[in-house]
Amino acid sequence: WYKINYNGRTGYVSSDYVQASGTTTPPAESTTYTVTASTLNVRSGAGTNYASIGSVTKGQKLSVVSKSGSW
Repeated sequence: WYKINYNGRTGYVSSDYVQASGTTTPPAESTTYTVTASTLNVRSGAGTNYASIGSVTKGQKLSVVSKSGSW
């Protein structure tokens, strides 16, 4: 899971559905990622058991703060 800033809140997205912009290196803090899924839920915690607080769409840029958990 990647921790992101989402509409002034902390949110989490699955790392399976985002890709580092312009590079294939491992994730680094404060790196820009692009959403690869048509719609991706932003969750309140690092897991599918957490509530969705919104969503992002394919091609949207995200600023990843850190990586959390095994996803």
